[in-house]
Amino acid sequence: MPRVETLWNGWRQERLELPFPDQWTVEQYSLPAAVRPLSPGRIHELARSAMAELDLATLRRANRPACLLVDDITRPCSWREIVPAVLDCLNAAGWPDSQIQVLVSLAGHTPMSSEEVEAKIGAAAARRVAVHMHRFDGPFAWFDYRNSRTGLNQIFCDAAPRILLGSVLPHPFAGFSGGGKAIMPGIADKESIRRNHSLLSFGKGRVGDTNNEIRRQIDAIAALAPPHLAFQAVCDGQLRYVCLEAGPLDRSFAAALEFARVYCACRPRGGHNVVVLNCFPKDEELLQVTNALNVVRTMNTGALAGCRAVVLLGSAAKGLGFHALFGPGGPLFRPPKPLAFLKGAPLIGFFPGADAAQFHTVFSPDSCFAPSWEAVLERLQALQLERYDVAFFQQAALQICT
Repeated sequence: MPRVETLWNGWRQERLELPFPDQWTVEQYSLPAAVRPLSPGRIHELARSAMAELDLATLRRANRPACLLVDDITRPCSWREIVPAVLDCLNAAGWPDSQIQVLVSLAGHTPMSSEEVEAKIGAAAARRVAVHMHRFDGPFAWFDYRNSRTGLNQIFCDAAPRILLGSVLPHPFAGFSGGGKAIMPGIADKESIRRNHSLLSFGKGRVGDTNNEIRRQIDAIAALAPPHLAFQAVCDGQLRYVCLEAGPLDRSFAAALEFARVYCACRPRGGHNVVVLNCFPKDEELLQVTNALNVVRTMNTGALAGCRAVVLLGSAAKGLGFHALFGPGGPLFRPPKPLAFLKGAPLIGFFPGADAAQFHTVFSPDSCFAPSWEAVLERLQALQLERYDVAFFQQAALQICT
């Protein structure tokens, strides 16, 4: 009996073993194992070197607090190797811990727990400095963007230096996350985010395309309060850095993006008629798992031809999760419809931490909620395919196809 070993449940990285029937062919697609993760020593070296390039003496004369803007727990990179090195450099340049703040680029996501903050920046760092969650009630610094009032978190705007730390991975409408996305939507006011994300309804965004209208707005608004230094990281299938770039935001993002476009891409062979997408590492909340569908969105017609079913799996340990805009009650929430890019292939979801009602809040009524892996296999066998040729994507939330 073929078996697939994989990881799931987000940052907890729990092991999961999934059996398949004997007669089935299963081919696995994963991020490149040949790319070695950066060592802690190399990470520290890169962090200190980047900080050394800042004119901290001039920034210190402005007598402003320093701010580190970090992405939230829905993004795969932990900054616990970098934040302590940055804090030490700021201390040496004259900023005591009491004048350094960490701001979490939350956008419309759930505020992080103290445990999640420690996972993101390290327990020692979380005790050293004040940590703030971005809030839609401000305070904001207000700017004009295309004759619209746009707010960005005042804690970040008032700081000098402003240091941004962001993860670069495929994104369904911003092309890739990272870059200015930590600022817009990360620390923007709710109405500005709504205006930007509503462009999705007009087909203005696409996975892999970082020159679409949504992304151009993101970067333009981020330029209203640019960071003095940006760290941009790409993670592997065990959430370890395989790429870390630092410098001005545009330069560091461009370099990390160039790496990610190659690292995250795979080329599945044609002939698969079942596609299984492990939503790891964005599999803890149902409102985050659709990132895994980037794999199917980017498949060429040859690889997708003949696909008769798509399976999504994840722990959904946090159930439905929360999103202030796209979640139930949010201004951009819409009842889910069948996904046109699946070309009629049925969608099956295996999410043991959720129930059917939560699943169908995200996926259309014609999709199937499977309460167990055995139920997934039964549903697939009910299709009565002449053969079962399975493509299993190990880290689908981080992968795209070429």
